[in-house]
Amino acid sequence: MLYHKSGIIKRITIVFHLRKERFPMIYYVNAKASRDGNGTKEMPFRHIDDAARVARPGDEVLVAPGIYREYVNPIHAGEENNRIV
Repeated sequence: MLYHKSGIIKRITIVFHLRKERFPMIYYVNAKASRDGNGTKEMPFRHIDDAARVARPGDEVLVAPGIYREYVNPIHAGEENNRIV
């Protein structure tokens, strides 16, 4: 609140606009990784499905060579001009 010279209190409202845009992410998957990976290059996911659950349009999922026996169920679909690769 601010005080005006007339003695009337004026209220100022500040509105923050959150950007809905996000930068594309790169998620890493390695079958030899530990179970507590977070998808970074240093701590990759162990399962492709873990990456599929967080990947959004424009993201990349890099899968290391290996054997992956799992069902992959992506939560977010890609878009025609902004695919998940």
